[in-house]
Order: sequence, then C-alpha cells, then structure tokens
Amino acid sequence: DWVQSLVFADDNSLITCSHDGTIKLWQVGQKQAISTLTHGGWVRAIAFKTCPNTDRLLLVSGSGNGTIKLWDVNTGNCLKTLSPPQPYSQMNITGVTGLSKPERETLIKLGAIESHISAVDNVVYLRQFQKIKQFKL
Repeated sequence: DWVQSLVFADDNSLITCSHDGTIKLWQVGQKQAISTLTHGGWVRAIAFKTCPNTDRLLLVSGSGNGTIKLWDVNTGNCLKTLSPPQPYSQMNITGVTGLSKPERETLIKLGAIESHISAVDNVVYLRQFQKIKQFKL
C-alpha cells in the first residue's frame, strides 16, 4: 500500500511503513523486502536506533489507531506495545438493557467490558456514558 514514511537503517538497508499496517525492511542492493512486520492500523511514523552494546536494531512505529510499538528488527519480535486508554475503558455493560447489538459491540470496541462489578459502579459508568454521549437508556 502507500508508503507513509521511510528511513535508512544503514548504507544498505531501508525501512518503510505504509497504510496497510506493515513495516518492511529492504536490502537496497537486492531490491526486495527481506522482512515484514505487522503493526496493524495505518502506520504513520517509524524511527530506529542501533544499540551500541548489542548492535541490535530497535525500531519504533506509530499507528493512526494510537498504538506505539517497539520492535527488535533482527528477530522481528514486538518487544512492547503502548496504547492510549479507550473512551469507555472498563465501563461495565453487564446486564444493561436498551442497547442494540451494534451499540453493545461498539461500546466493547471502545473499551467497555462485560463482567461483574458492583451495581453502584455500574450506575456511575452508565451516567458518565449518558452525559458524554447524551444517550438515553
């Protein structure tokens, strides 16, 4: 897909990120991708650093969905994922009535959960939901 950003890792290596959620390591002389990492979401930015003690190539990628990932390029492993809190993080919708299936699914995608917490906490979350979205239950 469209390349959003690119950086040279060294004289022979190029790293690109794109709209399709992938990060590719290219060997310039071979004119082909030698490794593909999957960030997920539209990857908008990348940066890298070689660790002086280990010569490991570390890569940081940032996505349009708000996640930041730290990668070990030599192994292709994601070492850490950072994510911002979602708008309805931990709002418990267990037993809530009046929500359609799409509304319930949307709330879960936005961080709501279905588990058992106290009824008082649930009422507090629901009031916050009504206030923020002006949604009538």
